[in-house]
Formats: sequence, C-alpha cells, structure tokens
Amino acid sequence: MKKLVLLTLFAITILHSRAQDSSTRITPIKSNDFSMFNHKEYRFSISVMPLISWMSPDSRNITSEGSRVGFSGGLTVEKNLSENVALCGGLHLTQMGGKIGYDSLRVKGGITTFNDIEYTYKTRYIDIPLTIKLRTDEFGYSRVYFDAGFALNILWRGRADLNKDIFTNAQGGSEDRDVNDKDGDFDINNSVVEDDDISFLRVPFLVGAGYEYALSKNTVVFGGLRYSAGLFNVMSAPNTKAYNNYFGINVGLLF
Repeated sequence: MKKLVLLTLFAITILHSRAQDSSTRITPIKSNDFSMFNHKEYRFSISVMPLISWMSPDSRNITSEGSRVGFSGGLTVEKNLSENVALCGGLHLTQMGGKIGYDSLRVKGGITTFNDIEYTYKTRYIDIPLTIKLRTDEFGYSRVYFDAGFALNILWRGRADLNKDIFTNAQGGSEDRDVNDKDGDFDINNSVVEDDDISFLRVPFLVGAGYEYALSKNTVVFGGLRYSAGLFNVMSAPNTKAYNNYFGINVGLLF
C-alpha cells in the first residue's frame, strides 16, 4: 500500500510539471469554442458513485467474509491552477462497510457462546476528499483525467447485522445493532478483543481516472473509476486490525 501511494505521488509530480510546461501560454477562447475551463478559476460538480466495499483484516482473530454494496454522493469544488491541473475539495456522504467473521463470541454478562459469527458492517461517513486532478489537452469536446489524494471520513453511524439471532426485535427477527453503543456489547472468546466498535475517523488514499465530455461551455458530464484504500485501522478494539476499502464508478456533472 505504501509503495502504491509513493508511486502515485511520484507520477503526479511528473505529470504536474509537464502540465505546467504545456500551459504557460493560455490563448483566448473564441465565443463559439466549447471549453471545459472557460477561463473559470472555480468550478463546481455534483456526483454519485455506486461502490463495492470490503474489510481487509490484519489480525488472526478475524477473517474477511465478503463485500458490501454501498453508495457515495455529494458536491465538489475545483480550483483550476492551470488549464490541465485543478485542486479539488468536496463534501460527500459515503455509505460502505464489509463482512468479517469471528470464531466465537458471547454477549457481555451472558453465558451462551455463539460460534462462527459473521458481521455485516454498515457504516456511514461524512466524507471530505482533497485531491489533485490532472487533465489531458482537449480532443474534440473531450478530456481524460487522473486524480489522486486523501480524504477525512468522519463516522456518522456504524451498524451491523449478525448471521445469528443473538439479538432479536419484538417480532422475533434479527435486529440491526449500533456497534458503537456499549449497551449489549460482546466479549470475543478466542482473543483479547473487547468490543466490535468502529473508529470515529477513517483516512483513505484516493486514486482514480475518468473521462469528461463538454455538453456546452458551462456544463461537462464525466464518468470514472475510483479506488479508496484505508490507511489506518478502523477497528477500535486493541490488538484487532482491519482496513476498509472500496472501488466505485463515479458519474456526475461539472458546472
């Protein structure tokens, strides 16, 4: 993961320097030209992104049990540093998660042990990404872009479904649990894990690429791929590590 981050940052540095060289002379844009930039210093976009997320454990006491479909969407501001380079910051709502398994657990204060437990985590974050976007020169009404950076994810809500009827609702069915609520928490029998909480903060490395098409001088439609790799442990319990990642398809409009 560290090698990927360093390689991406190196590529950004090289591409940025080339983009600056190619954009030292900015020629006026004729009124009948379609331009993605249109000499605007700031542009705004709205986007949605269906995604697939998963947990990558780094502890012997937990295992990865599969992925989960999620969603992200929000607003982004782009500050154009040149014709080919922009600094992007946004405010998004991201829903992700993943499935992990424990060999056994019991409810705190209880005596019954449950074996082969699977959690399906469902987390919602306030997502604040900050990236550098590099664009190619226009060909026709199109451009290809590459972006990379980091994000600060603030946990809004963390819940989990369990594959066993450990908790039931009034109708006798399975119940979603707020995993950061200490009431009715778990002891994990096969390790020193104390709880199933999710950390309040997630800091991922972001990298992506895509395609932009100018519908008019002031409206651009875009679509691309994005990979978000968690850099830090998202499990709160001591001696338990897991990283939450996702891969998504991002589409939107740039104004």
